[in-house]
Amino acid sequence: MRTLSRPVCCLAVLALAAGLARAENDPKAAVTKAIKATGGEEKLSKLKATKMKFKGTIDIMGNAAEFAAETVAQQPNQFRNEIKLDIMGQSLTIIQVLNKDKAWNSAMGQTMELEGENLEQIKEQAYGDYVESLVPLLTDKQFTLAAAGEDKVDGKSAVGVKVSAKGHKDVQLFFDKETGLLVKTKKRGKDMGNNDIDVESYMSNFKDVSGVKVPTKILIKHDGQKFIEGEVSDVKLLEKVEDSTFEKP
Repeated sequence: MRTLSRPVCCLAVLALAAGLARAENDPKAAVTKAIKATGGEEKLSKLKATKMKFKGTIDIMGNAAEFAAETVAQQPNQFRNEIKLDIMGQSLTIIQVLNKDKAWNSAMGQTMELEGENLEQIKEQAYGDYVESLVPLLTDKQFTLAAAGEDKVDGKSAVGVKVSAKGHKDVQLFFDKETGLLVKTKKRGKDMGNNDIDVESYMSNFKDVSGVKVPTKILIKHDGQKFIEGEVSDVKLLEKVEDSTFEKP
């Protein structure tokens, strides 16, 4: 019996290891863990609107310009961004609004309704935010999840999940292997010259807001180069904001 016990034991260990590996590579398990780590399904499902103040720097033609932004967003397809920039000593205010199937840009006293590819791009931004809200990934049937390997974020292992949906570009989410929190996203996007690029966003310095873990430091890279770096100065999570918030500016 002793001669059989060792191989049987080894087989049991290998089976256990294989089971653990499958669990770690299970995209639904990774998302479920992230939802729990972020605040739980009940809170995340209830708090569908966000008000946030954000400041930092943005790269414009190789120059770092300071900016301050105020954002109001409501899942799944409404947001309003007001951005104040200081470019070479000149102040500029840009307002960008998406209200379901319509969108506008406003700058220097001129408001333009977005159409065609420009409209689709801004819708894709809202779609990305919807994906990052996590709970819909398990409840909305449009989504398909697949394992996306592992990556290193700030020197720590992160588990990848690829999110696919008809009519949208794939989004890769990376969750810290230890905490379960969403620390990186990767997708295809457009730069300011309308060129196709890889867009990577890194989230860190999480703080508790209404029982939800919210990142307060953001780094966005375009094709591996720093594009935006900033810090959240104020954030509120709400059940709902008035639709009038997203009217034409």
